[in-house]
Amino acid sequence: MSRSRASVLVTVCIGMGMVSGVQAAFRTVSNTPNFPAQYTSLAAAIAASANDDVILVAGSETSYGSVELNKRLTIIGPGYNPNKQSALVAKITTLTFKAPNSTLDPSGTLLLGLDVTTVRGSISGASAYQRIQDIVIERCRVGSVEPSFSKNWTVKNSIIDSSLAGAKPPNVCDGLVVANCIFSGRVSSYDDNDVNALITNCIFIRASDAAFTGAVRNVIFTNNIFYGASPYHAAHEFCTWNHNISCFSTNDNFNLSGTNSGGDNLVGTDPDFVGVVKQAVAFNYTQSFHTNAGSAATGAGTDATDIGLYGGMYPWPDGGEVPWETSPMPYIPVVEALNIQNANIPEDGTLNVTIKARTND
Repeated sequence: MSRSRASVLVTVCIGMGMVSGVQAAFRTVSNTPNFPAQYTSLAAAIAASANDDVILVAGSETSYGSVELNKRLTIIGPGYNPNKQSALVAKITTLTFKAPNSTLDPSGTLLLGLDVTTVRGSISGASAYQRIQDIVIERCRVGSVEPSFSKNWTVKNSIIDSSLAGAKPPNVCDGLVVANCIFSGRVSSYDDNDVNALITNCIFIRASDAAFTGAVRNVIFTNNIFYGASPYHAAHEFCTWNHNISCFSTNDNFNLSGTNSGGDNLVGTDPDFVGVVKQAVAFNYTQSFHTNAGSAATGAGTDATDIGLYGGMYPWPDGGEVPWETSPMPYIPVVEALNIQNANIPEDGTLNVTIKARTND
């Protein structure tokens, strides 16, 4: 059994290497005893890695704890709601990007298919003008994103459960893009420093109203749907609101007063989702955010694509039928099922294994 699983993992790694064309080391991590890997600790795998290496983290019932990252890596989990026989996820408590210095820099890291409670930047002990740059968080489920000391981070095709929190200078955040994500949480007080943040083609869906726990500054909001989540806050400043939809909250209005601006927003308009009840409701995996024919969201975005998850820069990938529609898998070959056909094998006999796999775009 172990040999079969190991050989499958090697096949996946080879496939990734062929696709990427990058000469990188692949390291496997599992803290589950009956699913052996090269490392049982994610922190140990990170310590052993060099820039551009790839770490594959197996799903587990046990969290991998908190880790710090000070080099450019790709870290891949099995998906946050994997549609396969072994549906365990790779959980991380806190992932902290450490400050760059003359030899170590996590800028350029990709996080893919993980379940992380908190992702944050930290620049403790370094210059306040340094930046952790070009981080990509994709197809993950994240509690809180805290991009302090950051530049040009991208969060896409992910679920944010708790908050997006940016700090005022000197804990600066420049050029954040959050695209085609589901916010079941809120945006905390966010202040993008020099370059406006962009939040686009996202869905804010809540059963408890407000989409914001505090005012935001210097953020562009385009093509979003606020569903039971009020977009209004009286203290928003220097924000732009274009082609957004709001409905089912106690205050569906957008704050366009003072230093704020925008237009072509649809206030109090039902986007007519295929599979969501028409009221303020919490996010769950049984929902479908495709829209019915004739929806006000169809072709109404700033780029003439749909408002919501399926328009814009990074249209939501197909995760399969509900309840996996909102759970796209990492775009690597995935083994869906592995079954041993003959449990009793004579000496020098042959182990027959049936493997079902698929690619994920």
